[in-house]
Amino acid sequence: MTKEYDVVIIGGGTGGYVAAIRASQLGLKAAVIEKGKLGGTCLHAGCIPSKALLRSAEVYAQTKNVGKYGVIAPEVGLDFSKVQARKEEITAQLFKGVQHLMKKGKIDVYDGKGSILQSKDILVELNNDEGEIILSPRNILIATGSRPRTLHGLEVDELYVMTSDEALKMEALPSSIIIVGGGVIGIEWASMLVDFGLQVTVLEYADRILPTEDQDVLKEIQRLMKKKGVKIVTSAKVLPETLEKGDGVSIKVEHRGKETSFSASF
Repeated sequence: MTKEYDVVIIGGGTGGYVAAIRASQLGLKAAVIEKGKLGGTCLHAGCIPSKALLRSAEVYAQTKNVGKYGVIAPEVGLDFSKVQARKEEITAQLFKGVQHLMKKGKIDVYDGKGSILQSKDILVELNNDEGEIILSPRNILIATGSRPRTLHGLEVDELYVMTSDEALKMEALPSSIIIVGGGVIGIEWASMLVDFGLQVTVLEYADRILPTEDQDVLKEIQRLMKKKGVKIVTSAKVLPETLEKGDGVSIKVEHRGKETSFSASF
């Protein structure tokens, strides 16, 4: 079975589904192929869930320090299960919104993996072993998005070593954490987790964090991170082979000609 479209978009994230909506508005027959969930990384494993957690962390940190404003708030605590439940509720609500937009625009959504054939048709391997279908588009838009980058030798085990994907699903917070990488995602997580009360260490290979930002932004972020209590180590080459696991983790880095050990615990 072959279905014809004016445009088929491979990837249903922010770039993909928004393009599909615009195509529909212009009168084109559009389809989206997504092997995960509509909304992609931004909605399910990036922007939206992380901002929900950031807000909870901000409120918690502010509440712990309301005394200086003359506000009395004894026994301030954190129920992380409710934090996660709020995040899931926000994500689910927005997911329903994206699904509604697809129906409103009469955009066909195929849950599966798309492969471009030599004929320029697209083979869709549907999820849940529901078979295959061929789509024949006049135009193809590739919007396959991004995924977390891992460091060779630090295999993700979802307990001791995580990417941001696994961290978003944590059921409980550890007492301290090491973040490898001082880019925008690493610093975002550092800010969030220190507000949740964790001891946070950021290890960055380059000689500065946020290498794509200008100096004025960098200075302000460094000031804020220092004020929050985040420890930032730059020019730090992580040595994956030194990773040790137990009640927590420890790992060594090459820093200023010496090997230095860092640790984090549950």
